[in-house]
Amino acid sequence: MHIKLVHAGFDSIEVAFIGCLPEETLVQLRQAKEAAQQEQQDQSVSLNNGRVRGCVRQTGLKGGYAFLLDTGADGELWSIKDSSNTTEWNLAVKLHASALACMNFEQARRQIYQRLHDLDATFGQESIRRVDFAFDFLLPQSFTLNYQHFVAHYKTKVRPHFEKKTSHKKISQTSEGDSFVFCGRRIESVTLGKMPGRQICVYDKRLEALTKKKPFWFKLWGIDPKDTTKSIWRVELRAGKKELKDNWGLRTFADIEHGIGDVYSEAISTTRYVTPLKGDSNLSRWPNHPLWDAVGIAMQTKLSSYQAGLTRDQLKQTIKEQQKEIYIQQITGNAASLAALLDLSATEIREDFADQIAQTLQNKIDHPDEAFWKSLQRAEKRMGAI
Repeated sequence: MHIKLVHAGFDSIEVAFIGCLPEETLVQLRQAKEAAQQEQQDQSVSLNNGRVRGCVRQTGLKGGYAFLLDTGADGELWSIKDSSNTTEWNLAVKLHASALACMNFEQARRQIYQRLHDLDATFGQESIRRVDFAFDFLLPQSFTLNYQHFVAHYKTKVRPHFEKKTSHKKISQTSEGDSFVFCGRRIESVTLGKMPGRQICVYDKRLEALTKKKPFWFKLWGIDPKDTTKSIWRVELRAGKKELKDNWGLRTFADIEHGIGDVYSEAISTTRYVTPLKGDSNLSRWPNHPLWDAVGIAMQTKLSSYQAGLTRDQLKQTIKEQQKEIYIQQITGNAASLAALLDLSATEIREDFADQIAQTLQNKIDHPDEAFWKSLQRAEKRMGAI
């Protein structure tokens, strides 16, 4: 079977930030959302003297996000809380797949930070919520997907999706979609796993691009949308917040750069798409399908720079360094907020501010109420498992 990799790259990056937008920007967003609701259509906005242009949607998002700001197909969707508290998680962003199709991870990271600066946001620590990576393969037109040929942990949920034009018997419905009885009909996609944990989705990307009217994919693949002889299937590896943080300790951009490859490598090794072995009914002994071998090869060439070679047991050795970085970011963000509150000039900040903070900290350490030392004891208890 001839298989050709035609695209590989990040398909979704979702990040939350501690911080907030300036009050004048929040006022603009309130006005735009009110207008959007009255006119029942998204409202174009120009923020911070035209440095950020986008559309404000009529509704917000669950989790307390009052505003949704879309900066366009080559940009991001921002979820923003109506709050000026710099110590809360008021900002979240999801890069559009169309934007990620034309940039790498570092470029995506820089774009997010540039947008934060253009918005004059006050921000500190980030928290990665989700990272997806996609491999698009040109496969023979005769290729068909069989959900019964996936080998995975017995608790893994496997959900096939069939062509709409084909009648099928629905047996259950969940918050993530329908489950069906398989009766030999063509499958458009198979999803294994559940978010916010880990998922693998294999699906007919050509069909999806046509259905959702995303012609840029065909330009990227270098094929004619009208050429029905070309079959593009995607293997999409998805890592949600629970998988990233709880299982791998990945929280920041630096963490992702260091170890996201290990997350995906384990995913394709513990879940496999296989080829039937004549005379053997044990799927675990069946060899990999050529598609799965192609994914493994692509992983080595496209994600090698994101692999750290760490196991979950080894992660304990790096947790302290990760926590240290988080606390330094918090200290830096709080110091910046304090400097703004005190209305210090740039000269005052550069010349005296660090010494003032150091002296304040020393005073807290030496204070008779021993509040610092009590906090230290509580922290030592929290970190006892590290």
